[in-house]
Amino acid sequence: MQLTSKFNLGQEVWYLGKTQPTIQIPCEFCAATGRITGANNEEIKCPVCHGKKRKSKRQPRIWAIRGSGHITQIKVLVDAANALMEYILDEPGAIDYYDKCPMCGYGGCDNGLMFDGAKLFATEEEAQVVCDERNKEGKE
Repeated sequence: MQLTSKFNLGQEVWYLGKTQPTIQIPCEFCAATGRITGANNEEIKCPVCHGKKRKSKRQPRIWAIRGSGHITQIKVLVDAANALMEYILDEPGAIDYYDKCPMCGYGGCDNGLMFDGAKLFATEEEAQVVCDERNKEGKE
């Protein structure tokens, strides 16, 4: 059996993950003034926006480039039918929070340095193209 690595040791790669962006919108409760007036004409800080005149609104989750790192190790897992290469990066906490860490089984841990080759890209541009395609298709 002969195996060929998609990436080389020390090579910089980019990785993808899901993210949920937020946008700032004007507070509708206080009409973006940051204050409300009671029946006794006393003004208080808006209880919804806390006087900030805006509030955060979550957007749908999308694919995005989560970062980059350098490959420090390449691990190969082989059984009778398959061979799987996993790449270890030097970037702490690189795993997507919503994915499970292959080392400990929990999401969002600092051990999350391991990726299979399908989640890594040689250039930032290549990673962005895949993000755009997945977002357009609505892929999970």
